[in-house]
Amino acid sequence: MNMMDLAELSRELGLSLPQTRRRLEALFHHLNGQLSGKVTRGSRGKLLVDESVAQMLREIENLARDRGISFTEALRQVHGNADRVVQPSREVSGTVTERNENPDQALAKAVFWGLLAVAIALFAGLTVQALLR
Repeated sequence: MNMMDLAELSRELGLSLPQTRRRLEALFHHLNGQLSGKVTRGSRGKLLVDESVAQMLREIENLARDRGISFTEALRQVHGNADRVVQPSREVSGTVTERNENPDQALAKAVFWGLLAVAIALFAGLTVQALLR
């Protein structure tokens, strides 16, 4: 499976990164989250899209440019009218991968919260001691 990051795709489409992100969100929303391809986050948090999703975005963007219409209008022409009522799905979609916390992050988080608890206890203790004098 060939994945590309959103920055690559935005350069290819000649759009800014926020424009590409908004178009991807519009496509995802219009299709009620049921993309045929995969959209996930990479190891450093970069948004990665499957080649099939990238191809859908290319086709819709090219249609919008060729006809001089908005991306949303081109999306409606390609994938039908978005005004239909869609029933929410209760099944878990396999298009988004769970973000796992690595052990270093878990340790850092535990140390942070532990030190915060100690600092609060020290502050409270010193405050009580100052009030009793």
